[in-house]
Amino acid sequence: MTTTQIMLALFSVAVLIWSYFDYYKWKALVLSPSDAKKVIEMSWGELHPLAGRFIPVKTYLFIYAPRNEADLGVIQQILGAAIL
Repeated sequence: MTTTQIMLALFSVAVLIWSYFDYYKWKALVLSPSDAKKVIEMSWGELHPLAGRFIPVKTYLFIYAPRNEADLGVIQQILGAAIL
């Protein structure tokens, strides 16, 4: 296993650990570049400040928690598109 593969495996575990709605009402996850662009354009989330810097993935996002039942369906679709 190469160093890159090990780093990606460790990052995947970190994403699983960090993927939760916390006190501040957001969820952190990784999306494909096209999905990340759409989520940001639709104001459902924003790039993590360390995405592409200390976090080796440029599409590591904060996704906002659903405010109501209507939002829940959208958030479920975003979570379904997440790369874990």
